[in-house]
Amino acid sequence: MKMRVLMFGWEFPPHITGGLGTACFGLTKGLSKHDVDMLFVVPKAYGDEDQQAVRIVNASEKTFDLKDEEYKEFWKRVKYME
Repeated sequence: MKMRVLMFGWEFPPHITGGLGTACFGLTKGLSKHDVDMLFVVPKAYGDEDQQAVRIVNASEKTFDLKDEEYKEFWKRVKYME
């Protein structure tokens, strides 16, 4: 089964203000070499991010209804590691 990773950060190249974006870019490139499916959520995506190794999601364009049945079913299926 292919591993799927959900990552959150406040920046992703080429839009960086510090080291987090650079580190996240390196992580996504490294994980992609191991056939990991990645979704990276940022507060604002500009559309020119390198998405060869990761799919970028613009959080500012997403809305969630916590009472929605689909949302409740999603959390029943989520597995995570600490």
